[in-house]
Parts: sequence; C-alpha cells; structure tokens
Amino acid sequence: MEVTCNFLTVISDLPFNIEQVRLKNFILNIVKVEISTVSDEEMIKLWDESKIFESNVAHKKPKYFITVPYPYTSGALHIGHARSYTLGDVTARYYRLKGFNVLFPMAFHITGTPILAISKRIARGDKKMLAMHKEYISIYEEDENKANEIVESFKNPEALANYYANVIIADFKRMGYSIDWRRKFNTGEKFYNKFVEWQYKKFASQNLIIKGKHAVYFCPSCSNPVTTDDIKGGDELDIKMTEYYLIKEKIASENDNENCYLIAATLRPETVFGITNLWVNPEKIYVKVNVRNGRIDEMWLISKKASEKLKKQGFEVNIVDEFKGENLIGKKAMTPLTNKEVEILKANFVDDDVATGVVNSVPGHAPYDYVALRDSGINFDKEPNFRMIDSKIKVEEVVKDIKNQTDEKLEGVTQELYKDEFYNGIMNENCGEFKGMKVAVAKEKIAERLKSLNLLSKIYENGIKDKDGNVIKGTCRCGTELEIRVLEDQWFLNYTNDGWKNLAKKILKSIKIEPEIYRTGFVNAIEWLHEWPCTRNRGLGTKFPLDNKWMIESLSDSTIYMAFYTIAHLLRNLTIEELDEKFFDFIFLGKEFEGCEKYKNIREIFLYYYPMDERRTGIAHISNHLTFSLFHHAAIFPENLWPKKISLNEMLISEGKKMSKSLGNVIPLKHACEEFGADTVRLHLCYAADTSSTLDWKEKDVLATKSKIDEFVNFIKSADGCASYEYKDMDKWLISKFNKHLEEFLNLMDKSEIRGAVQKIFYEFFNDIKWYLRRTEPNKKVPKEISEEWVKVMSIFIPFTCERLQRYIGKGNFVNAEDSLKVDKEAINGNAESMENMIIELIDNIRNFVKLIEKHKKPTKVFIYFAEDWKRELFSEIKKGKGIKDVMADEKFKRHSKEVINIMKKTHQQDIKFIPSIEEESGKIEGAKEFLEKELNLKVEISVNADYDPKETRKFAMPLKPAIYIE
Repeated sequence: MEVTCNFLTVISDLPFNIEQVRLKNFILNIVKVEISTVSDEEMIKLWDESKIFESNVAHKKPKYFITVPYPYTSGALHIGHARSYTLGDVTARYYRLKGFNVLFPMAFHITGTPILAISKRIARGDKKMLAMHKEYISIYEEDENKANEIVESFKNPEALANYYANVIIADFKRMGYSIDWRRKFNTGEKFYNKFVEWQYKKFASQNLIIKGKHAVYFCPSCSNPVTTDDIKGGDELDIKMTEYYLIKEKIASENDNENCYLIAATLRPETVFGITNLWVNPEKIYVKVNVRNGRIDEMWLISKKASEKLKKQGFEVNIVDEFKGENLIGKKAMTPLTNKEVEILKANFVDDDVATGVVNSVPGHAPYDYVALRDSGINFDKEPNFRMIDSKIKVEEVVKDIKNQTDEKLEGVTQELYKDEFYNGIMNENCGEFKGMKVAVAKEKIAERLKSLNLLSKIYENGIKDKDGNVIKGTCRCGTELEIRVLEDQWFLNYTNDGWKNLAKKILKSIKIEPEIYRTGFVNAIEWLHEWPCTRNRGLGTKFPLDNKWMIESLSDSTIYMAFYTIAHLLRNLTIEELDEKFFDFIFLGKEFEGCEKYKNIREIFLYYYPMDERRTGIAHISNHLTFSLFHHAAIFPENLWPKKISLNEMLISEGKKMSKSLGNVIPLKHACEEFGADTVRLHLCYAADTSSTLDWKEKDVLATKSKIDEFVNFIKSADGCASYEYKDMDKWLISKFNKHLEEFLNLMDKSEIRGAVQKIFYEFFNDIKWYLRRTEPNKKVPKEISEEWVKVMSIFIPFTCERLQRYIGKGNFVNAEDSLKVDKEAINGNAESMENMIIELIDNIRNFVKLIEKHKKPTKVFIYFAEDWKRELFSEIKKGKGIKDVMADEKFKRHSKEVINIMKKTHQQDIKFIPSIEEESGKIEGAKEFLEKELNLKVEISVNADYDPKETRKFAMPLKPAIYIE
C-alpha cells in the first residue's frame, strides 16, 4: 500500500499564507513509504495465537481484576450494549500498560425464561418472532438457506443460546476487546450450577432465605413471577410496586345487618382528618362484593377492575351487585377516626383501573382535589378540617397558576407539596391525639390505628416507570401484559434482614463509586429492597437447592459470579461430583477438609485475583444487580474479599432518540464496525459524552472521530528518525506539552474520567500540534520523539490502528503487550509553556482590541509593554506566601501601595509558579515578532523601556501579561 502523509486535515483552519507554504514544504520532505498493512481480522488472529490477553498468576506484578456484565444470549448486540463493554476494555488495557497483570474475563447469561419463551414462540411458528431472529441472523449469515436452518434450530433453547454466544464472541473480538476467553462459561453449565447451589446453601445457613406470602409481578402466560430480566426493556425501567392503603368508609346499606364500606385508596393515610368528599367515576362499572381475607367478611363497594385484582392478591371476592358509578353520586359515607359524613361526588378523572376506583378528596393537601373542587364551583375551604397539616408550602400557593385539571404543571406542584409535607409537615389541632406529630411519623401511627380498628387493608398496584418517570404497563418478554399476584409458598431472599442490610451498608461505605453522584442510588436501593422472589417454577439455569421443583431466577444467580471467573478454566478439569459444598467452602472461604490439599493451587489462584478491583456497568443495574452483589458479597465473603470499586455510565441513544426498531436507529455492533471501523466506534464511545451523561450516537460525529484518527495516523507516519535537526524552542515546547498531557491523562484515567483523559491526550494535543505548525517550520524529528509513547497510550482506545503503527515506527512487539507508560518529566518545561501561553493570550487580546478599533479606523501598529521590575519582585513575594502587611513594610512597595493592594487582592488565590524577567519576556516576543506580524497583519513594536507610551499603558502590564497600545 502506498501512503503519502497529508497534513491538510490537521491544519485546514490555518491562515492561507502560512498553510500553503508550510504544507508544501512539509509534504515534499516526506518520502512515500511502502508499508504492509494487517487487517483487523488478521490482527485478531495474531492476538489469539499469541495469547497476550490471557492472565496467569504473576506474583511479581500487581494484579487488576475488572469485570463487566455478561451478556444475555437471546439476540444480537447493538452499539447501545457496547458502551459499558468498551469502557471496561479501555480500563483493562490502561492497567496493562501501567504494568498490572490484568484479568478481564467474559461469560454468558442464559438463566430464566426469556430464551425458553423465544424457543417456544419459534416452535409454534410465531411470525413476529421468526422475522426478528431471521433479521438478527442476517447480520452474520448471508446465505438465506443457512439462516433458515439456524432459526429452525432455535426450537431448541440450547441451540439458540449457543448461537448467540458465538456471534457475541465474534462481535467482542471484532471490537478488539482484550478478553481472557479461557474462562468463558454460561450460567446453564453444570459446574456453574454447583457454584450457585453452594451460594444458596450459604444463605440458607444464615436464615437469609424465607418462604411465605408476597406480592410479585406475574406473567399469566409463563405462569411465573417475573423480575427485571424477565420484563421487556427491564434494564431501562424502574420496576417497583405501589402499595395503596385501602380506607374503609362506612356507607348506608339496604341491609342494616351488614357492614358495607366504600373502599377509598390512598398513598397518604394520615390525610383522613382532611377528607371533604369522595370521588368516583360516574361512567365506570362498580361492584358490591363480599370480601373475605383473614378476619374480614364484609361488603365492599369498589370498581369492577379492582375486584379482579383483589382476587389475585389473596382476597376471596364474590360479586353481589354490579352498577355504574353514577348510582353512588350524592350518597354519603362515614370517614374513619373523625366519624364525619362526606358526600360522594362525580369525577371523570378517576381511573377505575388504579387501585379501587374510589378516591378521598383532601383539597387542603392535594392540588388535584383543590383544582377539581375549585373548577366545580364547590365551596370547601371554609370546612373546619380543611387543613390538617402545617408546613411551609400551602396548597393555595402552589395552585394559583394552575389553569385546570389537565394542566401539565399540576403533577409537579403535587410532588413538591407532598415532599414538603412529608419531611417538614406537622399534624395540627384537627388531628386529635396525633396533633404535633411529624407527618412521617403520623403516617405509620395512623395506619396502625386504622388497622387495629379493622378499617384498613392494602392493595398492590403497578408502579413500573420508564426513564422519564411515567407509569407504564409492564410486559413479559413473551409478550404478555403483567399483573400483580400475592403468592403463597414463594421463596424469597430476605433483604429486610437488619443484619444483612447493615453489612451491605458497610460494603457501600468502603467501596469506591465512580462517578460519586451515583452513591445515593445505592443508599436508596439498600433501604427499599425487601423480600425478593428468587425462584421460578420453570426456566434455564440452576435448580433451587432447598426445593428442586424451583429454579433460581436470573438476577439471583448472577451476583458473585466474578469470583467464579478466577477459577472457571481450572474447574473444567474436575468432575461435577468433586464440586460439592466442602470444595467451594475451601476455595472461597478457606475451610479445610480431608483431601483439600490437592485443590490448594486453585485456592491460591482465587486469592491472587480476588477481590474484584472494578466492576464497570450501566446505571440501570444500581437498583438490582449491583445492590444484590453488595448484599451477596457481604453475606458470603470476609471483608478483605469485598469488591473495591464500581464504575458507572449512562445509556446510549441514537440520533437524539432512544434506540428502537420502529425508528430504524438500532445499529448492530457488527454493522457499526464494518461501516466506521472498530477503532472509530471505540474512541467515539469513550469521548462523545461523560460517563454520567447520556451518549447520543450521531453519524456526523462518528465520522468526525474517524477523520481525527486519520490525522493521528498521518502525524505518526510523518516521523523521520534519520533527521538530525536540532530542536528549537517550539520543538521542545511541543514535546513538553505532550508529556504534560500524558501526566494529566494518567491522573484522569486513575479516577475513571475517561472522556477527560481522551480530551487531554488526543484532542488537546492535536490543538497543540496545530499551534506548533502555525508557529514554526515543523521539525520531522519531533513526531519520532513523541510517537512511541503516543501510539502506546492511544492503543488503549484504538488498538488495531496502533498495532499497525507500532510496526511502522519500527517496534516488533505488540503494542497491546507493552507494560509501561512513561512520562518524561525532564521534558516537561512549565516555564516554556507559560511563555508560549503568553504569546497565545497576547494574540487573542490584540485581536479583541483590533475588532473594537476597526469600527473607527484601520490599525497599523501595536506597541507591547512589559511589567516593571517592582511588580516582578512583588509577585515573587506573593509566591513566597507573604501577606499585605509584610509586603508593605518594604519601601519600594509602599510607594505603590494602592497598586500593590489591588494586585494582591487579585492574585491571592493564584498559584504563581514562574516569574520571568523583562529580558526573558521581551526576548520571547522578539523571537516571535515575525510570526506576530504575519498573524495580526500589524507592525509590532517591542517597547522594553516604554520610551513611547502616549496613554501610559505600561502601568497595566503584569508578569506574563504584557500591555498593548494600538495605533
């Protein structure tokens, strides 16, 4: 291949006169070079053959063990999946270059019902599912007949899981991920099942698993409880339930002998003292039902839809009568605790599919109720118990700008008021014995009182929210809408156990969370986590060791598998029978048994790699997988084996929108690599957004990244190792800037600030190169000086490109096998950088003044003045830490007292490192005079003594900040 170095793209924004001359001279001096290129595919093969990413115990090296989530093998991966994986690989490569023995493993998740559900739908000829997987397979298989055969094989769930595992391996290799593939496994393999069984026996021995009745999301088609992994789009949803309190409000019945209650649902039982009326929807169907549940045997009035929900939540419900809501309008009910009669009013905004379809109206504390009554012309604010909570915010204040019940701002002001009342509110004199209590306390106390009077029950309602906070219907991966059921004899991980919670909190205190802003998410998750249904009656994975008719669900078997990575490749040499509880107790906990000596090496290997140094994943996993992992590590491992760090990133969208097939913006990982190149994809994923921000994949930006990589290649290829040119000041400046950027890069990478690190070592240094080319005739020896370290550090992000460049610059070894990053500290010249920054700022200042002057006359000359010696001496005193009192004791400063005070006020927080002499400053500008005149199109006069200073401009000059006068 014939390559000509072209710096046009590097300096395309330069002034025409410099660009033409410099570019011509620079390119003419670069010889066309014949180089052999190695394709990405060939490079992957070379890496595999050399085994450079396989990690083995090396006690002379520090180790770094990093993991990312293993992918679920039910389909093809797209660029949205690649963000966490790429950031993980970049971190792995970084620590290798720092001299660490890095373990970066991978496995595959097949647990649960999703793969079974796909196979089942394909087996029954589901057209939508068949079309989806034919489309996935077409990414990898051009032969349509072959693709059809593969889809047909998916009737077997194992075939489906294995196929996608293999194409994911190919995708990951295509992306250049430096994975130790010896350790791969899937969660359905027997040796992994034995590991999970051991884990659950440990939980059982500590009474952390309980059996009982609990509310769960349930798929009626799969006949299974479901959690995040079973729910369509579960990783991007906030999957919680809403627990409604059911308040019984007695209503007159035709049969005086029966207890008949109108059942109102509320999230705030403490507001019973402020009820002014009740709402029902006159157009919806309501029922009178006989309800039995424990000691309850009553008649309830609720929506028909609510009666169906109650049946699934442990209530025995029999419908006695059915009627429209309008039949209830005008009737009266008795509120509990206050024994006050309130009227039932019509409200079309009441949703009969939310809780019971009956709502208490509390206008003093509920903006929706206030606005509804206000708009209906009903006078309610004279009621004696209109307000029953005293707080900073009043309902009248927050609704004054609300137009009507459909106003979008209504939900926001409601949440604002609720939050203020919960945290700051005090129950007032209308609340009887609860007067003076904080709302947060009164809520529980009043609920307890109502329950003791048999006037309270509960119902669980859908609380699944999308990323924007909107409540949505959850759907099983099989396509069925979810419902809530209260199940008997269900097995749960008891995350409510106080001792266990405290241990999880202890881990959280000890672990690094990066970015730190996400720590609150973990705190909240630990607090709200309660009993978690950990078993299913079918699915792939591991049988529940306490009851073999159950399977462990997919989130509950993937919490400490990081420990399994350390020894997975070794366990394949053992029999399944050997992998019993005693074996894992010895390997992971050090509990010896007779004959354990033969496994001593496995134990030592585990201890070499564990604890895990870093877990990289998306923020969607905070509320489930990651928090579960903290709990499970705390329950099983000693403190010295707890994970050290969790690094997080936000999701990825495409062209401003969430990725969706219907929008056509889903880009398979393979297609992205083919269109843009793996290195472009990698670098863009690292730089396009901070990890704490959503990354918007835009093709124009991706192409700009690709162009930047081309510039990088051209610069490295411009190196001329045979040149013997002496280094000039600007050459030394560029080398200094590179090493300074490298130093800053290392600091940022250590803090997982990957975008900032790329900014320093790549984009900012390219700006320095552009400035270098503007300032001086380029020295071809400079790229050679820089290239070795720059190629090495950039191999973290663009490994294929840098592997080829490594050979181009004459190094035979793999750049990806290098194990040292060197900052040439002697080459860093802060003083030289300060002097050059003076030139840059000087040009900017002159241009800004010229813009102002040009409105009146065309300037032709600029005079440059320098700070007097006393100012330089003053800066030297400030640098020493002297205060105003000490400085003013010196007569030479005292005579300039007003200026001294102003200078010291402005500079007291500055880190003064370098104070050049007048001769040094003027000499620097004298050396740049020709450049300045060409850049500015002005004659430059350097006035050291200020012989000509008509406006007394020199008094504004400071060290490294010359003053200017323009004529």
